[in-house]
Amino acid sequence: NRMKASKFIGKGKPDHTGEHTVFGQIFQSFRNVGYSSFKVTKESNPFSVQFIGEAAIDAGGPYREAISQICTELQSGALPLFIPSPNQKNDSGQFREKWTLNPSSHSLVHLKMYEFLGVLMGCSIRTRNFLNLDLPSIVWKQLVDVPVTRKDLENIDRYTIQCLDDLINIQKKGVDENNFNDLIQEKFVTYLSDGSEYELVPGGKSILVTFERRAEYAELVEKVRLEESRKQAEAIRKGLTLIVPEGLLNLLTWRELETLVCGKPIMDVELLRQNTIYKFCSENDQAIEFFWRALTEFTPEERSMYLRFVWGRSRLPLTSKDFPMKHQIEILKKGSVEPDMMLPVAHTCFFSIELPKYSTYETLRDKLRYAITHCQAIDTDGRAYDIWDDDE
Repeated sequence: NRMKASKFIGKGKPDHTGEHTVFGQIFQSFRNVGYSSFKVTKESNPFSVQFIGEAAIDAGGPYREAISQICTELQSGALPLFIPSPNQKNDSGQFREKWTLNPSSHSLVHLKMYEFLGVLMGCSIRTRNFLNLDLPSIVWKQLVDVPVTRKDLENIDRYTIQCLDDLINIQKKGVDENNFNDLIQEKFVTYLSDGSEYELVPGGKSILVTFERRAEYAELVEKVRLEESRKQAEAIRKGLTLIVPEGLLNLLTWRELETLVCGKPIMDVELLRQNTIYKFCSENDQAIEFFWRALTEFTPEERSMYLRFVWGRSRLPLTSKDFPMKHQIEILKKGSVEPDMMLPVAHTCFFSIELPKYSTYETLRDKLRYAITHCQAIDTDGRAYDIWDDDE
């Protein structure tokens, strides 16, 4: 019943009981009868769909539409299973489009819903009906039982990693045990991805972090954040293993699992072109024609890298109406430096790129490829955390 789902979602509250959304309605249909019907072949679907009040007959289209709507619900706040990553909320760092597990969704019903999501993932592997999910490495690694690392945490929460690094190295700012607590008033608590407070030690809310204990504090924060959604990941993995042999799952890398579940995200160059504006140039300029030719000839991985370089994301919105801002290309005015010696400059906050006026197509292609490959760590949006020197 899509009308029922739409009406519920319009209220702005997540479906905590798993009853009202399209995901919830299908979940309720199977939770008491089991998921054996999801062990299907590529030519089959695990169930047929009839939308109430709609005349469509399920020859595959309504099923795919239901799966598509489920993915939208999972990444919209309609369900409590995923939340925008801190990088997305802070508009900082890379992979800002990712949705991560909700550490506060740990009730019995929530865990059963996560298990059902695992079943859908297993079914997508068997049928090749991919799920359009943007999940970070910290999720996929747990699903293949691979240890998560500090880099995985940074991929969803750069701000926290910067804070911890700055705290550990605070002595480089001239801070010592004598003046540390004049600047730092942190207690032994941290905040999880959903913003909920978590005590790192018993009574942590009343224990001040000292200069001597700052490393201990940082280690505890990192450990808690890396493990904050272990229960949720275990529930998804349980659902996966109901449909896909656990032995096979253990042979996969996290990237292989993501590809099997979601397919390869391929950037639609024409869609990007339709949502591009130009500054100090026009679409017919030679440099712009060089740019689109290069992007068209790039591999899917390189196109994804370009998006990360220019926008901090690896996938485009699905349609033009979903673009929160236009992609902007600006041709740099000629200065004292020869354009062929310069690299493109990206501004991820503004989804824009500044292109030098290269003399040949090959020069533009090679410079752009170098920039998207080697300059991902350069973020000119500013530091998220700098409390010691206002002049920096």
